[in-house]
Formats: sequence, C-alpha cells, structure tokens
Amino acid sequence: MMQEAPDRQAYKRARKRAEEVAGYWSHLTSYAIVIGVLVLINLITWGGYFWAIWPAMGWGIGILFHTVNTFGPVRDADWKDRKARELIAKERGRHPARYGEGRLQAPFGAGASTGAAPGDLAPATIGQLTAQASDEIDRLRRVSRQIPTPDVRRQALEVLASADQIVAALSDGTGDETTARTFLDRYLGPTGTILVRYQRLATRNIDAAQPALRRVEDHDLPLLNRRMNELRSQLHQGDVIDLEVASEMLAFELDEPDASGPSLVAKTDTAGRSPVSRTGNSDR
Repeated sequence: MMQEAPDRQAYKRARKRAEEVAGYWSHLTSYAIVIGVLVLINLITWGGYFWAIWPAMGWGIGILFHTVNTFGPVRDADWKDRKARELIAKERGRHPARYGEGRLQAPFGAGASTGAAPGDLAPATIGQLTAQASDEIDRLRRVSRQIPTPDVRRQALEVLASADQIVAALSDGTGDETTARTFLDRYLGPTGTILVRYQRLATRNIDAAQPALRRVEDHDLPLLNRRMNELRSQLHQGDVIDLEVASEMLAFELDEPDASGPSLVAKTDTAGRSPVSRTGNSDR
C-alpha cells in the first residue's frame, strides 16, 4: 500500500483536531442553553427548592472531562513521548546494572560483564538487543522515507544502512552485550530523536524551525553517518588484524619453505633456470 503524502497526512490531522474543538464548543453551547432553560423554569415555578442545580452539576462534570480531553496536556502530540522518556530514565536510575550504566565506556569487544544485580531481572541477551535494534531501524526507515527533501532523505537512509551493517556484525558474534547496548542507547537513540523530529518539522513548513533543520542537514546527519562507520570499523578491527596475521604467515610459509621438505616455490639457479628446466636439460 502506498504511503500518503506528508501534506495529506498533515491535513487529516488538522481536520480531525478542528472537528474535536468544534465538537467541544457545540457541547458547551448545548449545556448553556439547556441548563439556562432549566434554571428559568425553576425560577418561574419556584417552590422554595433550587432543583436545577443537580442537572447543572451532573452535566457540568461531563463538560469538565470534555475540556480536559480537548485542551489538557494529554492532547499535546509529544506528551506520550516525553512521559515515556521520563519513565525510562527513572527505571535506569533504579536498576543501573540492568541497563549497563557505568560500563558504557568499556572498549568495544572487551567482553565486559553485563550481569544484573541480585534481585534484578536477567539482562537482555545480544540476540534480543539486536532484534530490538533491527525493529527500531525499520521504524526509522519508514519515518525517513517521509522526509520531503530527497537529499536529506538519502542521507538519513545512508545512516540507517550503516546501522544495519552494525546489527549484522553484532548478530554474527562481533561484539558483546555491552557493545549492543551502547549501540542501541548511544547511537540509535539520538538517531531516532533527530530523524523523527526532523521529519515532523520538515513536513509542517515552520519558519522558526529552519535553522534547526539546516543544522541537522549540514552537521547532525553527516556526524551520525561518520560515527556509525567508526563503530562498524571498530567492530571489524579484530577480523582485520586476524586477516593481516594470516596473510603474513602465508607469505612467510611461501617465502621460507622447510629445507627438509619439498619447496612450494621453484627457485632459480644463478643462470636463471628453474630446477625443472635443469632436470629436463640433463635428461636430454
């Protein structure tokens, strides 16, 4: 299914919001008219008891909830995201061992322990962490495809392609749980915040946001891509060293054969002829 254009999505959100506000004012107007009529009837037929207060209070409670639901802080589009970040921060403060706090500066691949403190839940395995990272990358890729500017969209997708390569390396056993947690928290976390906020502001054409958008384009996205590539290089540094050592050992074996065994490389005599050519000449 094709995704809707960002302008169309923005229009739908604005239309829905306008309908909610219009519904609220219609509700308030109905309340004022009906309760006003009831109060007038109560006064005209006054018998010493102000019974109109009860429907006014009962319906008024409904008006109060409708007001909070329409204009309260929960209506803020970013409220859930902010609340989620607050809860995560509190959880990490209570259980630092579970989230690897205090060990994020360990060298990549150092094999630092990620065991939880006594009484805590077991820490996530590297398989769970890489699966979580893959899901987050897929989500951010969907967000990035909605960025209206082609060059910026390409930059964002390049960052996520590098992130995919890091996840593939971690899944192959390069690195440990601490490395995976570091990648998830310190690399994908900021990447997600930048891409989501950028896509949201870029599709709304807000003049005041232009300097921040330019900074993301000129500084933040290139920096993210560079950091992703640096991490990927660190993850493969062990393989590079192993390859260099194996190559040097192979070259040594070929250049310095064992004197007691047959040579793998035919050497030439002072006349420039190989042993095979000399043998062939002597046979003839």
